[in-house]
Amino acid sequence: MEFRRLEKQTAEVLQGCRAESTAVLTLPVLGWGLLLLFELLGRYCCTVLDWQSLLPWVPGLRCLLGAVGSVPLCSGTAWWFMQAAAGENNSLSDYFVLLRSPGLNLRAARLYGLLWLLTGVMLLPAGICVTGIRLLLRAALEQTDCFWYLFGSMQLAALLLLWLWLACYILTGILPAVFLFAMYPFRSPAALCRMSFARMRGNRGLLLLHLLRWLPLLPVPGGGAGACMGLAVLLMDTQEETYGTAQNCDRDAGAGASA
Repeated sequence: MEFRRLEKQTAEVLQGCRAESTAVLTLPVLGWGLLLLFELLGRYCCTVLDWQSLLPWVPGLRCLLGAVGSVPLCSGTAWWFMQAAAGENNSLSDYFVLLRSPGLNLRAARLYGLLWLLTGVMLLPAGICVTGIRLLLRAALEQTDCFWYLFGSMQLAALLLLWLWLACYILTGILPAVFLFAMYPFRSPAALCRMSFARMRGNRGLLLLHLLRWLPLLPVPGGGAGACMGLAVLLMDTQEETYGTAQNCDRDAGAGASA
């Protein structure tokens, strides 16, 4: 798929549904904003009422509520964009149907948990390298003979760049599994990650160009919708199967969960 074709199809799909796509993306942002306000209010109440022992629990509670509340919003948003990229007639009413689907949300939570775990594992060595570079540079400033410290920091910096490239290559291959879940809700998280990695093979450069094009427009209304829609169009261009409506997914998810 060529870059011009991707951008042309993205613009065609966005025609007539820019407002809905922006609303779908705004709901998670509003939810996270409310959670931040909840954290600030909780900190203020703990400070005023002198509940210092409860103060460390406020950020943890906010993270827990954010993780649980983000699952239906993210899965519903991914479904909406994939339906729009497929040319299906979808509306916000179908989107709200998915928000009330416990079976799908439970399966989506398993996928998101796996993606968070893999992301943490991939970024942990980068944090270790950064810590090592800081320690070596600090030792180089304190020692007279600092050649070996500088040499070691340069080697760690090169290793950090290599690892970041590898992490970017792997993460850009598995993170689109969030969108593929909307097409294959009954596949296992590992299968979705493998499928996403296979579909992104040869398309990472195209996706990078698309994101760089829409990156300056993210603060503008509709900019985030264009970036997400391009990814949905890119994944839909390689798909071979179809998926049903929100009501069918909801019913099938409940049957799969009960089974």
